[in-house]
Amino acid sequence: MWKEKLRNSVEIGLPKSSVELKHNRTTLGVSTLTNTEYCEQQAELNLLYPQIGKTDKIMKTGNISEMIISPLKQVEYDTLIEDIETKPMVITKFQIYSEIDGVVVGGVPDAVVFYSGVPYLLIEFKTGSPNNIWKNEINQLLIYRYLLEEMGFDCTSIRNLIVKSRSGVKIGEKGKKIMKQLYKIGNYDLDKFKNQIQKINVIQFDNHVHLIDYYEGSIINLIRRYLGLYTDLNRVPTNSSNLRKCESCIYFPKSKRFNENRITCPYFKNVY
Repeated sequence: MWKEKLRNSVEIGLPKSSVELKHNRTTLGVSTLTNTEYCEQQAELNLLYPQIGKTDKIMKTGNISEMIISPLKQVEYDTLIEDIETKPMVITKFQIYSEIDGVVVGGVPDAVVFYSGVPYLLIEFKTGSPNNIWKNEINQLLIYRYLLEEMGFDCTSIRNLIVKSRSGVKIGEKGKKIMKQLYKIGNYDLDKFKNQIQKINVIQFDNHVHLIDYYEGSIINLIRRYLGLYTDLNRVPTNSSNLRKCESCIYFPKSKRFNENRITCPYFKNVY
């Protein structure tokens, strides 16, 4: 099943949702859903003004995954399939998706590591305080995990990782060292996995590898809660009650990062 769905996503693109969504959307991205944890109104504005939201994301994180993993070569669909099925280890990234309650949800995780034809590591790279991970970061990773299994992959042995790197630190050789350590995990028994993760955490001072548990029942309920924000066409998005978030938002006039287009959060007058 995964071969057919992967081929369709590459050759045809994502199918359209069978239910009506806000702003005439035909699909929803995983990050669109999870960004509502930070601020529902900001996520809404990013949908309405995608170029502003995209620029902001680049400003905040850069391409952290390419700093840590050597840039991946683009390959043909058939080559990717052959590599997954025949090579002992493959590191790749591709679009995954599923239709949930009539809504097509999709996205591209930072890295999927295959061992002996099955996904073994699902990795998201984030910047910020290495020891802290936020709800939206965890939820993004776990929704990717759900979608990967819905694509038809055997996720029985997969481990879900967030690699958190300190903001402003040049990755360089440290990033490569992280990945070498992660590669080695494939040679260990699953029972020893957490111990190996802890060793990596000790070695890396500016990075921390977080192993995230997965519970399918809670994830599907979480996804449905997110979908309700976009299937309810009359819903008015809420804003964050955290003033510090507002003051750093690109849609907030008093923020140093206020967007050049001067698109303003409708809640601005309520806050000031």
